[in-house]
Amino acid sequence: MEAKPKMRKSAKNQLRNVPALDPVEAALGNPYFYRDAPVSIWVEDFSEVKSRCEMLKKQGVRDLRTYLAQHPEEVVSLAGKVKIIDVNNATLRLYQARSKKDFFKGLKQIFGKASYETFKEGLIALAEGRREFTREGVNLTMKKEGLNVLLQWFVPVDYENTWSRVLVFISDITALRTGQRELLYSEEKYRRLFESINEAVFLADAESGVILAANRKAGELIGLPCGDIVGMHFSQFHPADQAAFHKARFQKHVQGEVTVSDDVEICSADGERSPVSILSSNLTIGGKKYISAIFRQQPRKDLAARTTRTNAYAAMLSPRECEIVRSIAAGLNNHQMAKKHAIGETTVKTHRTRIMKKLKLHKTAELVLFAIKSGLLGEK
Repeated sequence: MEAKPKMRKSAKNQLRNVPALDPVEAALGNPYFYRDAPVSIWVEDFSEVKSRCEMLKKQGVRDLRTYLAQHPEEVVSLAGKVKIIDVNNATLRLYQARSKKDFFKGLKQIFGKASYETFKEGLIALAEGRREFTREGVNLTMKKEGLNVLLQWFVPVDYENTWSRVLVFISDITALRTGQRELLYSEEKYRRLFESINEAVFLADAESGVILAANRKAGELIGLPCGDIVGMHFSQFHPADQAAFHKARFQKHVQGEVTVSDDVEICSADGERSPVSILSSNLTIGGKKYISAIFRQQPRKDLAARTTRTNAYAAMLSPRECEIVRSIAAGLNNHQMAKKHAIGETTVKTHRTRIMKKLKLHKTAELVLFAIKSGLLGEK
């Protein structure tokens, strides 16, 4: 018969030094995985808690939640009945403990006022027959520093009736919650700044032109609640007969070709037109492009003076030239204008050249803006 290999003495000593495993520890698999797992794991005994809950039931307590709400001292007493059987190494690090002995004094070592509320909810879950419970909570380290944690309770099979073994998994989410609080503070700070600006400010999606945010002054300017402005298209703020011009102008703002637009008219909710200047800035956040715009109202007397000068120029144009200006503002090309007005393309070009010379303009965009200011687009 082949002889069995002898176990080395050092190996025997190593096995002799490994403490006997609780059935729950064995169920966790390799004991070293449990002890060195990166997440905090607790093995607790709730058997005395179970006994007390059953006693309360015999005494006529049918609604444990209501009873515990009326007797908060009972929650503290029940937490004191929990026995901590074992914790792993990650628990020592998380709670800044010197050894496992620090935990054997009970949960009061790591419980603050908020901790008892979380414990109460977990206790009610177990009493309702649930084997699992998950909730965020607040614990204290052994140095009494606060910890935001995600707690997961689990009652293994065969322990549902006694609660003599309850596994608790704890994840540290302090950094996450701190980051969220800082983000909320930052958002609130900039929201207050946004609202305090004494100018009408809009934030729009650069691609679609849809308004994503508007401050209080913007609401006053348009005559709508800020919540109603969000979701509107920017072109809805301008007279309908100028929509094509403003859409083209918006693209120039988005492309950075234009940052200021003067002598622009907007329409409030009641239909009243007001002169404004628009100052825009382009933003890129998370790879997505946005455009912010400040709408600044202009004095009506200035508008009246400019309108008078503009109308004087308009009076220099013949009826046919006014028709050509309106067609250009509508976006028609030379071929389309020739067909519409029953004239040759050469004649259209001649009219265009003559108009630009009379008005001392050099670009089509300037001519369209002239048409808007002069009121030619509103004429039939």
